[in-house]
This record gives sequence, structure tokens and C-alpha cells, in this order.
Amino acid sequence: MSYLYVFDYGGYYLSGAKSLLMKPIVIILLFCLLSPILVRAQRDTVFLDVILNPTKKRDDASYYCFYGDVEFGRRKIEDFYMSGKLKRIASVRATDSAYDGTYNTYYENGKKEESGSYISDVKSGIWKTRYEDTNTVWFTEEYIAEPVDTSEIFKSYYRNGKLKRIEYIGEHRDTGVCYDENGTSVKFTPFYKMPEAGYDWQAFISKTLIYPVRATRVGMSGTIYVLFQVLKDGSISKPKPIYDKDTPLAKEAEHAVAQMPKWKPGTIDDELADVYFTLPITFLFE
Repeated sequence: MSYLYVFDYGGYYLSGAKSLLMKPIVIILLFCLLSPILVRAQRDTVFLDVILNPTKKRDDASYYCFYGDVEFGRRKIEDFYMSGKLKRIASVRATDSAYDGTYNTYYENGKKEESGSYISDVKSGIWKTRYEDTNTVWFTEEYIAEPVDTSEIFKSYYRNGKLKRIEYIGEHRDTGVCYDENGTSVKFTPFYKMPEAGYDWQAFISKTLIYPVRATRVGMSGTIYVLFQVLKDGSISKPKPIYDKDTPLAKEAEHAVAQMPKWKPGTIDDELADVYFTLPITFLFE
């Protein structure tokens, strides 16, 4: 009844000087137009950080997520950019929240980014990721039940669709072959190259950390996972604890990571890239 009251008021306001006979029509029309919004608002809403981990604070969120009702043993998940544009559609099993079924993500411009499928929380078959600008296939990943060292699993492509790289899995994950746009074999480089500190980051953190007084008073200890970006120039940006964000340990871990000297930046498809990285910072109280 409360929804009807709201729509009744809105319908009456919008209809203005129109006859009372028009009022029910306006009410029904408004209800039809706005009911999807109400249904969405009634579903469970979860805020997500930049790597799609749940976060309690809206200010820390890069996305938000809706969990749909259970149908045929599965629950639909819809993630959205904070702008309201669709980010991801997937489904999970109602019994254990394992991914099961098709999985699709989208760029904020509405073009499809990634597509594939899960079976019991395990990626299956061929997954495709597309370029944001041309929306042609950027790379594919093939997931098989029992991979062997010589299986082809990863292929990347130029924007014109020509094959650029083949990588292999298993113990030889960083081996493969690359081609130029004419199809000639060239020196192999992996698609992903993660950032590296280039120095003993653990020793640096150990020297930098100051055990919080509040934590020592209660014997607080534990491991804090800090998410941060290694920018293209190697500098450290946006350090932020993933869990237990408001504890004294989390704040000190964040401060220590922020003080780290530059790292060697990572690359994606042979180009320097801003890459997110997570470090575990352990506090031991003895």
C-alpha cells in the first residue's frame, strides 16, 4: 500500500489539472514504468571494490551488485558501475554460491568485455576478451579438464584479428611464440608481466612498520592484505586494506605500503600498465 500511495501522489501531481478520470491511468502507467526500479531496490545490494571484493562503504566502492531470486537452483548476479551501467552478469548455485553457467562482463561504454562459462566454480571451454575500442577479440583462454604442458591455452590477437601470441600452460606457462602482423615469428614475450619490487620489500616493510600501541595493549595480531596500484612509472598508488579496514593494524599496514620506493612496473600485451597488486602484511605479537 505504501508504494501505491507514493505513485498515487506522483500521478496526481503529474496529472495536474487533468480530469480525475485520467488519474488511474497515470497511476497505472507510473507503476508499470517504475516497478522494475522498485523490484531492483528490494533485492540484496552489495558494494564491490575495484577487484570485485565486497566492501561495506559506498565511498570505497567501484561497483555495486544485485543478487536475484533463486530460480532452478541458481541465483543471478548483476554488477553495475557506479554510473549505473552494467558491468557483469553471472549465475551462482544457491547451495554454495559457486559460479555455474554463463559469465559475461562489459565495458562502461556498453560493449562486451569478457565471455565464458563456469562448471562448479571452474572455468570451462574457451573464454574470450575483447578490445574496448574495436570490440574485436583481444585474447582467448582455453580451459580443459586435465591440461598437459604442451597444450595451447592462451592466444592473443592484434586489433585487425591476426594472431599475435600463443602461450602454453603447466610448468612452461611462460613459454610460447609471438608473431608480427605479417605472421613472422618474433621473440616471445608473455602477455602478462607482473610488477616486481626489485628490492627486498619484506625487509623494507619490517623496518617501516611501527606496531600500534592500541594493538599491543590488547595483544592484537594477524595478517592484513593491502591492495595497491603499481603505476606505469613504478610508483605506489592507492594502498588500501581489503579486510578489517578500520583496525589499528590495517591503518599501519596501509601507511607502510604507501612508503615503499618505486617498483618495476608491469606490462599487459607488451605495454606498460597500471596494475593492481596485493601484499600480505603480518603482525606478530609475542
